[in-house]
Amino acid sequence: IHQNKLRPIRKMAKQLKISPQSVGRIVKRKLGFCSYKLAKAHFLSDESKNKRKRLAKRMVRLVANGRLERILFTDEKIFSIQPLHNHQNHRQLLKRGLKNTFVANLMVRKHFPTSIMVWGGICATGKTPLVFLERSVKIKAENYQQLVLKDVLKPWATNHFGQAGFSLQQDWAPAHGAHSTLNLCKKLFPGFWDKTIWRSNSPDLNPFDYSVWAILEDKISMKTYQTVDALKAALKRAWDEMTVQECATIVSNFPKRLKKCIEVDGGNFEHLL
Repeated sequence: IHQNKLRPIRKMAKQLKISPQSVGRIVKRKLGFCSYKLAKAHFLSDESKNKRKRLAKRMVRLVANGRLERILFTDEKIFSIQPLHNHQNHRQLLKRGLKNTFVANLMVRKHFPTSIMVWGGICATGKTPLVFLERSVKIKAENYQQLVLKDVLKPWATNHFGQAGFSLQQDWAPAHGAHSTLNLCKKLFPGFWDKTIWRSNSPDLNPFDYSVWAILEDKISMKTYQTVDALKAALKRAWDEMTVQECATIVSNFPKRLKKCIEVDGGNFEHLL
């Protein structure tokens, strides 16, 4: 195990010429090892780690002294009409010997299921309306600017934050990083976090990636939707059920994650939380 902690029990048993059950008992009871799933993480180069650490230190200062409440985090995600499955925990109960028979259920999926892209934003004091974007417009900067930034975000932010201003965070999808989009963001939202503040490849720091999308997926999972409109309605209900208190709790984890990112020199840290 010290030589290779990824070595399966069965392979060790075969090498030692004893049963897998015996190896399992030895590993668990005598050696005190437990089996854990491998945590997933984004690949980070040394350059990315250095930049993440440097920018995390800057963001710690930016969110200090009560300014965290005036940061709006945003993101987009694709949802399909097919049910979401947890491939490890989604199981069925069958009598012994019936696994490979016609009574067993199958996890059926289409190669190209109908889907919709969803955009949203949250802050410690509330959330924006959801915006549904057709898949064909996701890479077009002009559509993102009009349908999201001008039609939804600008009026909502004016009503929610008033004249006090706020800081807008977004990732660096092509439509977001276009020069015309950046110029518009700086014009409409003076507190916009550009690339000198927000680092790409940092889903572990975005509240949507570390919490919000999982909440929505959990509420709409295990159901097949016949139409995109039905999926939209389910997503909107799940979104509306999120309270201001939930938003505040989710956002409150942001500074903690920044500090953890700094502790590990900009590397992956979610498995340490």
